[in-house]
Amino acid sequence: MCKIMEDMRNEAAREAVRKTTKENARRLLKLEKIKIDEVPECFPDLLDSGIKELEAELMQLV
Repeated sequence: MCKIMEDMRNEAAREAVRKTTKENARRLLKLEKIKIDEVPECFPDLLDSGIKELEAELMQLV
């Protein structure tokens, strides 16, 4: 039972980091400090799906 709780806690922590990372990338993109093709280099922990979501958001703003 403890292992399950530990796994759930670890996954919640990883998800929080992903969310923060994506928010940081979003802010820099909106400020035009980085370009979408620089996101994977600047944020290597960001999943491809997160990068695609950011790209879609940017396309809606244009």
